[in-house]
Amino acid sequence: MRDEKHGVDRATVKLMCVDGRVCGETNTDANGFFIFFNLRPRDDYAIRLTRQAFYPLEVTDYESRAGFDVTYAPISLEHCPRGNCDPKLRPKHPLVVCE
Repeated sequence: MRDEKHGVDRATVKLMCVDGRVCGETNTDANGFFIFFNLRPRDDYAIRLTRQAFYPLEVTDYESRAGFDVTYAPISLEHCPRGNCDPKLRPKHPLVVCE
């Protein structure tokens, strides 16, 4: 299923290592999927997603475990209004509490 409204398809994905350097880079496919091969087991990877007309996103503390083939976690990007994607100008959204 294509998830165009969340901006994950055709996004650039950078895998960030502990020292802040890029240790992998790829693009998502039309379905928003991406993969990095042969990651060393560790728990301090970060993933940085960018796509034109969407706010950039960095998610920290991704973990790669020995013996596991795949790690899955849903990620979505938020469309930025009027093309100004400066994260400092991103509107604050109220916290939604589910009971």
